[in-house]
Amino acid sequence: MTKSPQMLWDDAGSLIELNFDGTFHDPANSRYSLLGHGFFPEINSHREQLWIHQDMVNSLLNDLDDEHFFPLEVDNIATKEFMAAFPELVDYYGDNMTCSLALSLSPRNEGTPFTFSQADGILVGANKDLLIDFDLLVSNETVKKDNAIKF
Repeated sequence: MTKSPQMLWDDAGSLIELNFDGTFHDPANSRYSLLGHGFFPEINSHREQLWIHQDMVNSLLNDLDDEHFFPLEVDNIATKEFMAAFPELVDYYGDNMTCSLALSLSPRNEGTPFTFSQADGILVGANKDLLIDFDLLVSNETVKKDNAIKF
């Protein structure tokens, strides 16, 4: 939803107020619950304020899908620590293995991952609404980024 521009006249001069809802896509096509908002806040001072609704952040998260952004991979992380924690990996992949971690949004996500409120501030996954899958990818001379552990 957008609101048509308004001309504001006051002692400081004239302003044109533009209002956009800020979502990245049609809320009907989101895998997350979007509240929708049929109002815009009254801003009487600090005219350079930016109003961000939680639907803007949740619709952006919806658009960062598996094709364009995820999985997010971090290469060569804590290989020694993983080798110590999971000796089975060393037995299977050998001493010269390297580890990467791939993070992706779980397909089990639903609800509202980000919640904004005056009482609580910004909450991320407050109702277990933001689930992230971690995949430990292991490489050695013979395999590249083999999915060894999923958690």
